[in-house]
Amino acid sequence: MTKKESKKRSLLKAITWRAMGAIDTAIISWIITGDATSGLNMGLADAALKIIFFVVHDQIWESFKIDKQTKLRDGKSKKLHWIKAVTWRIFSSGLTILLGWLILKNPLTGLKIGIVEVFTKIVLYYFHERLWFRTDYGMKEKTSL
Repeated sequence: MTKKESKKRSLLKAITWRAMGAIDTAIISWIITGDATSGLNMGLADAALKIIFFVVHDQIWESFKIDKQTKLRDGKSKKLHWIKAVTWRIFSSGLTILLGWLILKNPLTGLKIGIVEVFTKIVLYYFHERLWFRTDYGMKEKTSL
């Protein structure tokens, strides 16, 4: 019998990822602007908005009905996690650029932050997904009709 990811699991994944992501955004913003307050503001806005969008992204992926056990046996889980990481990064970096523009009042600064985080967050997200893949916490048995 296959298992399905629960909304509770998706929410906990979102919270753990957003904590990591917000810290990363705050540090990158601080380095680029030279201002700790700007970094903090970006990190807080990043966490507040993206947690919602992370759950949506995760549930969309869950709707593809990818069988974890088959992918694990076939060795395809790593490829799927990279694809998932890239799709999330495209959307998320776009949102970071917009936040940088709105919060820091400078589209170029937002663009710089978004470009840097593309590289840092794809790697961070991949390892986050790999850790969650290794646990069954929040998984439930799929019911067949």
